[in-house]
Amino acid sequence: MEYCKYHPLVPATYHCDYCCIQQCDNCINEDNKRQSTRCFICGSDVESLGGRYTAEPFWRRLQESFRYPLNIDTVILIVGFACLSVVVSFLPFAIIWQIMLTGTFMKYCFTCLEKTAKGSFKAPDITAAYGGGLIIAIQLIAMLVIIAGAAFYINLWLGIEVAALFGGIVMCCIPAILINFALTQNILSGINPLKIIYLITAVGLPYGLLLALMMVMVGSVGVISQIIGYKLSFLTIVLQFSIFNYYTIVTFSIMGYMIFQYQAQLGFIAQEDKKTNTHIRSDIERALVNIEIHIKEGDYNKAIKLFYSTIKQNPNDKKVCNKYFDFLIAIKDKKLIEEYASFYFEFLHQSHNEDLINRSYKKILLAHPNYMPDTAVDRLMLAKECKQSGDSRTAVKLLNGIGKAFPNFKDLGAAYELMSEALLDIPKMADKADHFLTLSKRFSQAEHKKTIVKTHSKRIPPKNLDNKSPINIDDKSTEKDNTLNYDGGIDFN
Repeated sequence: MEYCKYHPLVPATYHCDYCCIQQCDNCINEDNKRQSTRCFICGSDVESLGGRYTAEPFWRRLQESFRYPLNIDTVILIVGFACLSVVVSFLPFAIIWQIMLTGTFMKYCFTCLEKTAKGSFKAPDITAAYGGGLIIAIQLIAMLVIIAGAAFYINLWLGIEVAALFGGIVMCCIPAILINFALTQNILSGINPLKIIYLITAVGLPYGLLLALMMVMVGSVGVISQIIGYKLSFLTIVLQFSIFNYYTIVTFSIMGYMIFQYQAQLGFIAQEDKKTNTHIRSDIERALVNIEIHIKEGDYNKAIKLFYSTIKQNPNDKKVCNKYFDFLIAIKDKKLIEEYASFYFEFLHQSHNEDLINRSYKKILLAHPNYMPDTAVDRLMLAKECKQSGDSRTAVKLLNGIGKAFPNFKDLGAAYELMSEALLDIPKMADKADHFLTLSKRFSQAEHKKTIVKTHSKRIPPKNLDNKSPINIDDKSTEKDNTLNYDGGIDFN
């Protein structure tokens, strides 16, 4: 059993010759049209391993095998052929009609074997029985004639004991004969002793289990027939034929699954038919897998470049943005954290995930204890979230010194008001709350005057009698207001 390099508990389904690694379905790079599969690391095509590592032993899924024919179409086929087999026995040339019916039914059985061998564990449509049935019947009869002829000449030349031994060996080889015939569609290949021996040795002991199971099913048909009775009524004969047909389909599905299970030994490649395999991943999903693989390979620089290009193309994708943030926290790259934090906080705000802002900020502090947002907007937004979550001390630290760091910040009044409210929640600091409340009011008044001046400056242009540049009233008011922004700072030590 081989497992995926990046998912050690998942069986491998692909192999990269260049990288010499095994990969699962999730770790390969497929295009939207599924025309090729490539390795995310080297970009070369990967080789399919089929389902050789995903198949569980057939004896562990006997319940699924016995449920295999239990769908409406297959049950109708089973009962229908049983009824027709009884009806044609009363028609002229009954043997010919019986051969045709048997061939058609065997055509369906071989289709079940073929589909199961390729990894499709759902019984095929009833239309699979149409066409080619007579040819299969003739081929099966031809194999029986060849085997019977060989037994006759063995009896003639070597005696009845050797012929009986030959007949017993042939009975044990019937599953191998049918499997070889199904794989090659050739009579001579089906009865080729070398191919029969190769198949039996390749499968090993499980072949004996299959043979024993087939004997049990054949014996159970006889037991059920005795229970039902041998009265030649239409219903009893139909029931006996239906039971035999049911077991035949089950047997062929088990033989098909054996091919699927031992495909590596038999030189056969099949992929298990799962719903997950039919899903075509989006560009974002494939990009995230590509990133995950490079992270597991330890190539963080490549992962960062992939993150950057993916976020640039999909700036509003929640999964990508969150994964990049978690990655930066994990590797504790302070520079990248500082560069990305502002974007990430804005993303959380725009996506209405304000409840994550405070928690994300705390994660940043664990990886970067000295981190401080580089914009007044972020500091105020983080302070609000911290205050709402009950962490007033962190809110004060974020707002401390904001007036000196950002003297032209238009929301300093709101920042000082929030500072005052946060200080009231902290023991031994409530006495400083009044100072910042005063600053908040004075700043708000200054902002109000500034707005009035701006309004009048638009309506009444300043006089310029000396042809000099007009006075910039807004600049003067801004300089005057900046004197109100000093908050004095707070020493937390």
